[in-house]
Amino acid sequence: MHSRKPPFHRIALCCSILLVTVCLAEVREWTDNNGKTVRGELVEIGDETVKLRSANTGDVHDVPISNLSQEDQVYILTQIPKKARDDQDFGPVMEQLTGVEFNPVVLIIIAILNLPLYFFWGKFMFSDWAGFMDAIKFWLTPDSWSFWRGEAMDDWFAEMKLFFWIAGSVAAVFGEYYLVQKYIL
Repeated sequence: MHSRKPPFHRIALCCSILLVTVCLAEVREWTDNNGKTVRGELVEIGDETVKLRSANTGDVHDVPISNLSQEDQVYILTQIPKKARDDQDFGPVMEQLTGVEFNPVVLIIIAILNLPLYFFWGKFMFSDWAGFMDAIKFWLTPDSWSFWRGEAMDDWFAEMKLFFWIAGSVAAVFGEYYLVQKYIL
């Protein structure tokens, strides 16, 4: 009987889930506004409090988020899933984390004004419209199909060009957004 090896992406997914689970149970040092520290792990995040499990005793304590240091509040913010983060007001913490207040209108305007940049960057990366369409085709084609057709390296190279084009365009927009928000508005 022929044995099948599990696909690499399934192994990677399982390892990623395990890594996330281990990271969420991180024991760290928590500091309050008075400088008092406690070693423990974050168990649950509520609206105004967090539950911390003491590393020494294992007891779970409710601690108001406002009593924690600014660094710990930022850490808690990074642990909140995006939907829950959008439902809560973390204005001062977000401002400290990014240094600017979020303004979607400015972001949209900058993204539209950058259309010539996207075309210039695309011309540089793909040389013509057919090259761009080939990159999209390879991105949508499963890698195994490209491998069996003998196009694996073409697929990889086209997907890398597409990735760098998208990453460069997004980096330009957010870089300009940051500069506009920080120094102009």
